[in-house]
Amino acid sequence: METKEELKELFGRFYKWHEGRIDVLEKFISALIRSRSVNLQKIAESMEGNAKVESNYRRIQRLFKGQEIDYKVTARLLSTILPNDEKWVLTMDRTNWKLGKSNVNLLVLGVAYKGMAIPLFWKFLTIKEEIDGELKERGKGGNSNTQERKEILSDFIETFGVERIASLTADREFIGEEWFAWLKEKKIPFVIRLKNNTLIDENYFGSKDLKELFSHTKKDEFYTFGKAKIFNTELHLGGIKATKSKEALILVSDHKMDDETLPTYQKRWEIETLFGALKSKGFNFEESKLTDGYKIEKLMAFLSIAFIWSILAGNYRELEKPIPNKKKNLTE
Repeated sequence: METKEELKELFGRFYKWHEGRIDVLEKFISALIRSRSVNLQKIAESMEGNAKVESNYRRIQRLFKGQEIDYKVTARLLSTILPNDEKWVLTMDRTNWKLGKSNVNLLVLGVAYKGMAIPLFWKFLTIKEEIDGELKERGKGGNSNTQERKEILSDFIETFGVERIASLTADREFIGEEWFAWLKEKKIPFVIRLKNNTLIDENYFGSKDLKELFSHTKKDEFYTFGKAKIFNTELHLGGIKATKSKEALILVSDHKMDDETLPTYQKRWEIETLFGALKSKGFNFEESKLTDGYKIEKLMAFLSIAFIWSILAGNYRELEKPIPNKKKNLTE
């Protein structure tokens, strides 16, 4: 799948747009891959055809301003690269940067795939504040909240079904009583890292201090402790104290832990590989001058399409190598 015709065929299969707009999208994605830049002027200069650069730039502007995108349809398009006969390990994280005083902060849900993550859903995180007597939204800094996480996972479930999820993996930001209760209610299997200072019900292990609990374990051995009440929810607890780390990697799950728990969690890191490919190691996403959430989400869609097309075309073959399962990576 490398030709322009195949790319246009893919778009036509999912997007019921006017043929001319499909043609612009194909030229935009192809130019984005060639230029490896989100700078719209550079993309306009790289677009093939007889049109002048100024004309290309106006067509790109119309694509951003006038063309609505169904993000559930986009997720289905992006999922064509994924195996359809097995469950997926999901990985959730944020990527963020500042442009002047403005925050660009995206919550992203992807699927672990051959050492990287394929993005399926994302959400521009905003905060409301009063400006000149009006309540306005702007990009927020800092962590996501439970409602934002619920929304992005609900979109996935509506599109693909909860039965598609092998496990949800996430780092220490993605914890909390309401969050864990909701994941269990929706029957979403998960393996998520806990902070070392997280409190547990002392009735389970005689101590509510996780640091103390792991101080008695041997290094570089994964331990399972069975059930414990964490954030007022009964969950399974386990983890490992790595030789080269000051902190133990402590995991919590809705289901009994086994030899696959740690390798499953380690796939969380694949979303960081994705962010590297979208940003400084690939398309330089953070160099975009856009701060409007609507346009940022649309640019993320185009970047995601360019990313999977690059994989299919072999341009990111070096990123397909699995992440080494080394002891130094146990706390990643």
